[in-house]
Amino acid sequence: GYLAFKELPRPHLTRSELRLVDDERGVVDVAPRAIERAVEGAALEYDAVQNAAARYATDELTVNISVSRARALPDILRAVCAQAHEQLAVHGLPDLPVNVTVTGFQRTQRRELA
Repeated sequence: GYLAFKELPRPHLTRSELRLVDDERGVVDVAPRAIERAVEGAALEYDAVQNAAARYATDELTVNISVSRARALPDILRAVCAQAHEQLAVHGLPDLPVNVTVTGFQRTQRRELA
């Protein structure tokens, strides 16, 4: 049963590099991880963002964040999205749709119940 399940073919989504320039002087390709790191670094600039993980697909960019303040969540989501778009522009990358998802909440101050 289990070995037969492991042998079933599963789709594999390969990630391809983003080609920025292709002319007579050469080709400029950007690795997907480089795009993800630029956006992750931008998201981590905010104090309320504890962790950030980005995933580049050919037509969108997804950023998963873990936050420490629930009260400022709407502002954080908007700011991370805007910062991601800004980083794409700064690095000369095409503007992609950016999806920001909260994947965790880590309270910095814990209360003890007596």
